[in-house]
Amino acid sequence: GEKIIPLLEKKFGLSNVKVVLIEISAENTIFRNSHRRICELMRHPILYCNETKNLEHCPLDGSRLIRREGLDDPEVIKRRIKEYNERTYPLIEYFRKQGLKVLKINGEQTVANVFEDILKALE
Repeated sequence: GEKIIPLLEKKFGLSNVKVVLIEISAENTIFRNSHRRICELMRHPILYCNETKNLEHCPLDGSRLIRREGLDDPEVIKRRIKEYNERTYPLIEYFRKQGLKVLKINGEQTVANVFEDILKALE
């Protein structure tokens, strides 16, 4: 943080830099990530929702949908959340103190609505 803030200020001006904080509960994060699958060929994620829960093959290339074994297990996700809370989240307050605007987004909504809210917040 100490090195990046002066660089951002010099390149863009701090008033033009915004931090997007997507807020989502640990429970929802664990559920979403433990149910996510990826395309076996291209490795892109297929998020879990009513439209995708019964898919067995990628709608883009037809390859199998698989789980990321070891990465999306609930216990692993809990450890990642703990690390985020200890190492990453404290940067939010640091960014605020440095004059950066922090935009909070409700991450509990659908992906499309989260994306729409991010675009609105950046206007």
